[in-house]
Amino acid sequence: MLKTSRIAVVKAITQVRYARTSDVAILVSRYIKKLNVNEIFWRVKIKPGKPLFFGKKRNVYIFGLPGNPASTFINTFIFLVPALKKMIGSQNYCNKYVEAELLEGFAKTGDRKEFLRAKYIVKNDRCFVSVFSKQGSHILSSLANSNCIIETDYNDRTYKAGEKVRIYPL
Repeated sequence: MLKTSRIAVVKAITQVRYARTSDVAILVSRYIKKLNVNEIFWRVKIKPGKPLFFGKKRNVYIFGLPGNPASTFINTFIFLVPALKKMIGSQNYCNKYVEAELLEGFAKTGDRKEFLRAKYIVKNDRCFVSVFSKQGSHILSSLANSNCIIETDYNDRTYKAGEKVRIYPL
């Protein structure tokens, strides 16, 4: 299987403009370094999705995404889709966001920016949002039931009900 993966990576680098793979830790440690890919960045300070790789070899851009579903989804939404839009010449490549009022508070711990799966509603021209309690990067239910992503600050913080937060509608 590893030999097949290596062949696929080499083929992608030599024959296409964009390559994507999952399980980025294996990709970087076993293949990318050996193939002399120019690393643009490796790892980002977000949750979920810290293990993200972006590099280039010749005219091929390489995105290495995490293996967990929520991490892959968040990185694709936050980084990959805007990058691909910009690469094809789109003038509107940034994700659109709005402000919404929290229906209930939550505590955010740690020093990484978090992108939380959530559900928003619009009532009387006001936008309200509720964060899902289960946020593990392996949990598909919050991902399947969400219609937006809440972006948090980097530092420890308690968010209070009624407070406005930035959300990205999906």
